[in-house]
Amino acid sequence: MELHAEAFWLPKHGSSEAEYEDSFGPPTLKSPQSIKGERIRFAVTDGAAEASFSQQWAKQIARGFVKGSLGVPLTAEELKPLQEEWQKTVHRRPLPWYAEQKAEQGAFSSLLGLEVFEAVNGAATALAWRAVAVGDSCLFQVERGKVLQAWPMGNSADFGNPPSLLCSNAANNGDGLAAAGVLVAAGGCGHGTTFYLMTDALSCWFLREHERGKEPWRILTDLGTDEGQPFAKLVGDLRTAGDLKNDDVTLLRIDILG
Repeated sequence: MELHAEAFWLPKHGSSEAEYEDSFGPPTLKSPQSIKGERIRFAVTDGAAEASFSQQWAKQIARGFVKGSLGVPLTAEELKPLQEEWQKTVHRRPLPWYAEQKAEQGAFSSLLGLEVFEAVNGAATALAWRAVAVGDSCLFQVERGKVLQAWPMGNSADFGNPPSLLCSNAANNGDGLAAAGVLVAAGGCGHGTTFYLMTDALSCWFLREHERGKEPWRILTDLGTDEGQPFAKLVGDLRTAGDLKNDDVTLLRIDILG
């Protein structure tokens, strides 16, 4: 199995790259690359801006999933080491009292994790995928000019409600992650499949365009090529036109080559 994968990301307009609170994995996708293997993982996460230390939490979840320490579906036990690591990182230095209060509440982040693998059925081998989601970051599976999967959100109107999020404080995740709203999906794929993993602002735009009968993936498939426009220009134009919320934006494009 060989995949070509690339990440595109931007902070909010008016914010610096250091203030970007989304994350993705593998982190090496800052440059386009071909990846070979029997089981390959990707993730995008979106740290909640209204909580403190969410940037670090989003990074830990994304990298934890890619490294295989979080399963599909993930469990509270699997999350514990990441929560402990977050606590150590946050308290590496003494915090002011107000920051300490924020740290006690915990940080919050969405998670969208995708695993592509070779599934053996008797003498035949086929490519398959499975995914886990908490929150409103979305996966879109496109083949032959059609959206085969839009998940976990299937409608742009779904973005009006506060999403479920994973918390670095286990007490805020509910019993066994039930309150966190962990969802799982699975399916098949093959040569010619493209997966798009996006955080919420871009996901909402993608679904709204699709609902209008447009094909937004045709814009995204050329990003990073001589034929495509720069990601920063695309996002800037969409924000200026009022078609994209001013938020951190992350996109992973994964093309299955064979």
